[in-house]
Amino acid sequence: AAENAFADCDVLLAIGTRFGEIATGSFGIKPTWELIHVDINPAVFNANYPARLSIEGDARVIMQALLAQLQATPPNAATVQARGMQSRQQIAHDKQAYLAEWLSHDSGQRVNPGRFFQALRSKLPDDGYLVTDDGNHTFLVAELFEPRQSRHVITPTDFNCMGYCVPATVGIKLTHPDKQVVGVVGDGAFLMTGLELLTATENKLGVVCYVFNDGE
Repeated sequence: AAENAFADCDVLLAIGTRFGEIATGSFGIKPTWELIHVDINPAVFNANYPARLSIEGDARVIMQALLAQLQATPPNAATVQARGMQSRQQIAHDKQAYLAEWLSHDSGQRVNPGRFFQALRSKLPDDGYLVTDDGNHTFLVAELFEPRQSRHVITPTDFNCMGYCVPATVGIKLTHPDKQVVGVVGDGAFLMTGLELLTATENKLGVVCYVFNDGE
């Protein structure tokens, strides 16, 4: 869905990203666009993807300046709206096709990931938090779970640290006691820090962790 969404992109404005391994599918994205890269850290420029223009600085300041320029010469509103609608429809179609592919998959005696995330989405409140670890399940979350509020899926993908999920789930519940918080963790990562659930038990937090055992 992400690759198709950018298939017709000719200019990409990237803000505060280093185009790391996870975000680019192990650097599998082949750029077709001219890249304008904005970041406060100049070390990220041209490290993984070449930029036509690099702008070093605080994103808040730079974006306010760019916005002022756009407002001075605004684009055609109807064109922008039409392209946005087209992109949203394409993404929705691709994600639905991917879900349908999983639902038709014979998972044998194991739980089908498509059905699991459908059930989890139907039960988890829109303001609930989902925390992942690092592993195969991380990509399943990204592809099959529908976030309905920003900053409510917490994942360690930038530095790929296994063992993150369980303590992070406990921590988020401690800081958001009125919200539902669940963790999705691989069996290997769960063996690293699963005992942190003792903290959750002692404090009667009521967090839930789902362990994805992929046999690896």
